[in-house]
Amino acid sequence: MKIIAYRRNYFRDAWNKFDFTVVILTWLVMIIMEFDLPFDVSILGTIARTLRIGRVFRLSKRVQAIQVILMTLVEAIPSISALGILLGLLFFLYSIIGMSQFCFMRIGGELNYHVNFQSFFNGVLLLMRNATGEAWDTIMYDYMRDRSILFQCVPNFDYYDYLNADKTMNSCGNPYISMFFFYSFNVVVSQIFLNLFIAIIIDSFMAQSNAYEMPVNQGDVDDFIDAWQKYDQEGHGTIDCYKFEEFIVDLANMSKCSLLPHKKRILKSTIHRRKLIA
Repeated sequence: MKIIAYRRNYFRDAWNKFDFTVVILTWLVMIIMEFDLPFDVSILGTIARTLRIGRVFRLSKRVQAIQVILMTLVEAIPSISALGILLGLLFFLYSIIGMSQFCFMRIGGELNYHVNFQSFFNGVLLLMRNATGEAWDTIMYDYMRDRSILFQCVPNFDYYDYLNADKTMNSCGNPYISMFFFYSFNVVVSQIFLNLFIAIIIDSFMAQSNAYEMPVNQGDVDDFIDAWQKYDQEGHGTIDCYKFEEFIVDLANMSKCSLLPHKKRILKSTIHRRKLIA
């Protein structure tokens, strides 16, 4: 019904596109379910219908504070994505370095089957754990352990020792390399990158707040577009002159629109409206 009413203008609104996509996906899943497939696709329909919960974000158009926050996140996505890629490269670099320095380290203490640098994947997971601050210093101390009565390891353990020991990890740690590795990683990630993420969000938030404090903000522009679409459904950019007074009335009736001064006088007095139009 909305497509019939709005015609081509229906797809100019992002929320209409969202509703249209959800409905089409649901129909496709229902059609596919009619066929005798070897796997169950009903969960896809449930997921598509669950996406409709996102319509609650339409409230942001009426609450300026929520709209500022959402627009802050949207505007910050490109910068955050670029910084995220750089952070991913840093994780890649440190994981490779960790494998080259600690891959033969003997398991014990905080180190176990999951917490080690014996593979690239485990190294990335360990670095993610360190980035959250969970017992990173204990892991660092375990990689600093040298040969002792309680920790029987082999200094300068290499790949050939690994093969001769029936592929058993038994290397000693290196306190200097371990301290430099973990301290540098935590300073760069937990201090520098975290503050960069915060700085990007704050900068975007300040820009959005300043934009909404302008005499004509995005909310006013949206209200003007909504009112204009009623009289220019074909999107020509013009409306009939005899409908302009009705357009002014509709614009004045919008509660938060600040484009028109003296809205009450415009709504009550025909003479005042026509003076404004003239």
